[in-house]
Amino acid sequence: MVKAVARLSDGSCLLVLGISQGNVDRLRAGDPIYVDVTALKVPATATISKVTIFYGATEAELARTVRTLIGPETTVFTIPRGSKDPQ
Repeated sequence: MVKAVARLSDGSCLLVLGISQGNVDRLRAGDPIYVDVTALKVPATATISKVTIFYGATEAELARTVRTLIGPETTVFTIPRGSKDPQ
């Protein structure tokens, strides 16, 4: 899963979630996916006003797609694969 936050021109934030086939398989099996938004460093004064969800069959496809969303003001945080923390 790819997770990102973008600051919009009105000061609110856009939450971006990229799900892979593995994530879809988990959902279809009845396993929820938890996203710890605090790990994404959303500013305390910001409101998440929009959510974008996209699909890629593999983590590599997700990475290719998210690269098109990254600009010079983007901060990237990674959560190691297999982490027990909420994703």
